[in-house]
Amino acid sequence: MFCDVNDKQCRKKYPKLKVKAAESVACIVAFLHLWQQKMDHTNKAHVWIKLSLQASADMDIILKRHSAEWKLTPEVHSDFMTCTKTYSVCMVALQNHYWNQENRKLFQADTFKGHWMLHSAELAQYINPRWTWCYSGESFMSSCKVLMQACLKGRGMLSSLHKFIERYNIALSMDLAESWQLK
Repeated sequence: MFCDVNDKQCRKKYPKLKVKAAESVACIVAFLHLWQQKMDHTNKAHVWIKLSLQASADMDIILKRHSAEWKLTPEVHSDFMTCTKTYSVCMVALQNHYWNQENRKLFQADTFKGHWMLHSAELAQYINPRWTWCYSGESFMSSCKVLMQACLKGRGMLSSLHKFIERYNIALSMDLAESWQLK
């Protein structure tokens, strides 16, 4: 979960903190509780950390409560969007703060996963993110990379993206149909 800051390669190339989604879900409430006890309430970075931990915990709670629903109701979706935006804004603020303080990233807030989280939160009014995410091994990125590489062969950028979206939609439809039949 935490990178070894004494490793010279780590200090140069990697953020200080790394976590997998399943680890985060399992620990976030405990981290929030500890942080609230130890934080300096006058330090804006500490407040951002608290807000991001709270928003992350709230997002997990909302999705867990509504795990069997195909989409979030308008009221729940509004709360979910508020949590997601709060989390994202705090994470970017923290990344910028630590970059300005230490000239390095504490973590990576500007990744495809962070960007996708915002999109999946927005789309939660149509389909619950629990139906489209992949915690198990967090293989979504590697699957997308392989699929996109297959779609790039002999195509331009836009036609490759179009082909990728078509193939991903087909795979997702098949996966959802299969899981629906198993219930």
